[in-house]
Amino acid sequence: MTTKSMAKLPAQVRTSVLNIGHAWPRDDLPPRLKALLDPQSSTPLIEINEPTNPILAIEYPAAGELRMRKVTYRSRVTPTGKYPSWKMKRMLQFETPPESDAMCTVDANALAKALGEQPARITYLMDGELHLHYPDLEVDWGTARELWEVKTTTEASDPAVIRRTELMTESLVIFGYGYRLVTDSQLKSGYRLKNSRTLLRHGRRSISPVERERLRRLLEETRGITWGAVLEGVLGDWGRAHACRLVLEGFLRFDLDKPLLPETLLQIA
Repeated sequence: MTTKSMAKLPAQVRTSVLNIGHAWPRDDLPPRLKALLDPQSSTPLIEINEPTNPILAIEYPAAGELRMRKVTYRSRVTPTGKYPSWKMKRMLQFETPPESDAMCTVDANALAKALGEQPARITYLMDGELHLHYPDLEVDWGTARELWEVKTTTEASDPAVIRRTELMTESLVIFGYGYRLVTDSQLKSGYRLKNSRTLLRHGRRSISPVERERLRRLLEETRGITWGAVLEGVLGDWGRAHACRLVLEGFLRFDLDKPLLPETLLQIA
């Protein structure tokens, strides 16, 4: 793997990835892909000798940009909107309600280090034709990264979506990504979404250093506390808010896929 033209961009700017090993006629490439092939271009280039990979290019937002495309417009018929992410400390744009639900479940998951919307534009080859794909989310798990596509159950059953999912799942591995198709029915099944909403509704309040130390000592003595005890005020007037915050931060944990009941034990992680 060789790298070109990277000295001109700040280190924190992620590169665009171009699979130039693919046997695709240069003259037939879109202009923006030809620019990536130009050694004099300011766009960084990573060459990958993988001629059988159908992914031709992965492009990321330009420096200073948060996403590859804007998705919230007043004129749009679909219910787009903005999700207030406590983890990212900014508003995330979503195109559909299921995308908002997916953001919520990731935002409340202490294992997720970061998330972002419309993170990349993927140019790929399928059935001899060039296609563009904009994954809905990127999730950084610390040791792995995933691209998520969020669909309704009906949309997910479309043969083209199924084939694209298979292609992305297999072909993105070489670029260091996992790929996941998430449906609205999956998000709404079970208790994870409901528990995530509860944690985010009450856990956005920050904890002062003095109060955090008091909670740490109390919880380390007991190795945890039941949700019922939290609601009864054992942790103080802001006990519910503080308990939810500590779960969001990963200090406390419980099984998010099970109902949050008075007898649920919040344990030190």
